[in-house]
Amino acid sequence: MKKQYSMTRMVLALGAITAMVALIKSPVVGRELKSERATTGVAGLLEGKLVKPDAGSDFKPVSLDAKDAPEYYAVYFSAHWCGPCRAFTPELVKFYESRKARGANFEVIFVSRDHNQKAMHEYMTEARMPWPALNFSDRESTTALSRHAGPGIPCLVILDAEGKVVAHSFRDGDYLGPVYPLQVLDKLLENDRAPSV
Repeated sequence: MKKQYSMTRMVLALGAITAMVALIKSPVVGRELKSERATTGVAGLLEGKLVKPDAGSDFKPVSLDAKDAPEYYAVYFSAHWCGPCRAFTPELVKFYESRKARGANFEVIFVSRDHNQKAMHEYMTEARMPWPALNFSDRESTTALSRHAGPGIPCLVILDAEGKVVAHSFRDGDYLGPVYPLQVLDKLLENDRAPSV
């Protein structure tokens, strides 16, 4: 009788474990978790980590309105010491200002590849970057963004609100440059402005 009782307990335990594994692997559970992440998306990821230059060499914290989160993010990996970056940045500033003036729903996020915070501040100020930057101290710890950095700069990565890559300066190891993803973003923004029929 004792053996049968032990065997019954083992079968029940095994059944409970199997049910727990099935629940964990359940597509319904995955969808719930996925949709929970989707409500925060890129805006939630950046919460409390964005800054803009302030007086002197300081930065002031800024935030994105999570309720009115941008539809697209242009994550800009760049540095003051990089000549091609300094050549492209004024073009990105013009693009940003002209599209924002038309009410485009996107945001540029600068991710500095400078050697220190002072150089980052100088670059943002000299280039008159109107967009926020990822706090210098959060660059490497925010892996959801830093994992998108290409092997070189300037690198522009277009993400949708949920964090899916829409366009990238690098494709299959080839450098396309920052103009290609900017053109993709421009088309996306134009399509969003087109009147629906």
